Amino acid sequence: MNSVSHTVPILVSAGVFDSSLLYSGDTVRTKNRRVSLFEIELPIGNDGVSHIGSEHYRVSEDYVLCAKPGQVRYSELPYKCYFLHLLVEDPTYAALFSELPDTVPTASRSSYLECFNRLIAAQTHPCRENEILIQSKLLEILYLLLRENALSCAGKCAGAGNTRIIRQALAFIDTNFSENITLDDIAGHVHLSSVYFHNMFKAAVGMTPHRYLLERRLSHARKLLAASESSFSRIAGACGFPSQSYFNYVFKRELGMTPRKYRTNVALSWERE
Repeated sequence: MNSVSHTVPILVSAGVFDSSLLYSGDTVRTKNRRVSLFEIELPIGNDGVSHIGSEHYRVSEDYVLCAKPGQVRYSELPYKCYFLHLLVEDPTYAALFSELPDTVPTASRSSYLECFNRLIAAQTHPCRENEILIQSKLLEILYLLLRENALSCAGKCAGAGNTRIIRQALAFIDTNFSENITLDDIAGHVHLSSVYFHNMFKAAVGMTPHRYLLERRLSHARKLLAASESSFSRIAGACGFPSQSYFNYVFKRELGMTPRKYRTNVALSWERE
């Protein structure tokens, strides 16, 4: 997906919902309502039941709830959660959010907590820097949802052991993408042969380890280009590219423009606002 040509989701509101502050003790459920925005909720505690359409889900800190426009929902109280309400106009991003199930199991609650708290804080202090932070954290949440949903689906098909291995591999790549790591390094980290690991990873994640590593590097490069004044050679090194020339080549091949042009476009977009 060429992120340059797509409009990122817009954060409409973020905060903490606590039913005990809004409803009396004898209220057992909220009213039915039709969802108008994409709603992402991270439960706090394990109380209550969330109803979406004809399905119901016992509230648990082990999942993230994803409600989509058009769905009818209500909650059995008490219920407490972090929430995000998103306007998603771009069809590519809308499709990605729409394809998510109502609940996505999470093994990265701390990552979600960090994103939600940063978004809530950034929303209360609007400025240019926080607008960039909001965009990056929204995309990080989408990335977490897509990755963990893919791992959950793969785990149902392949078993918990394979899911654990893939999670370890993803964590290794996320931590070391700035280094000159190879398929052998990643496979060795999870104690598998390169060929076997390559096939397992592709089946679980939907892309090869090399592709995932490349997208992780390019994602970080885009953040540095947009939010820092670092030189292109320094950014190349920080993202695991062996040289600035190779970084320029790969960036243009994947995104259709050079790093310099990308940085210029980001600056112009702010000027138009």
